[in-house]
Amino acid sequence: MTKFITTRDIRLIGRDVAEGSKISVPADLDSDHAARLINLGYIVADETDDDESSPSLASLKLDELKALAATEGIELGEASKKAEIVELIEKARAEKAAGA
Repeated sequence: MTKFITTRDIRLIGRDVAEGSKISVPADLDSDHAARLINLGYIVADETDDDESSPSLASLKLDELKALAATEGIELGEASKKAEIVELIEKARAEKAAGA
């Protein structure tokens, strides 16, 4: 599950969510909605998540992978299958780590 923090007060799926609240994808919203909110600057990735064991990409669901890619600014292009998205995320992370 991908976690985010709201950057302002927003209305989310029929309920008010205060600035600084933690929300999750897909539990609180779907990946397309999350991507729109990220692009608008309404939510940001929760970098303070204390979860000691980050799940592997392979263990994430398709919606979670799409939200993660959006959070990391990774363009998915035509990729729609889980394996394709995992590969794109891994490639982007490797390029970033290599300083490319």
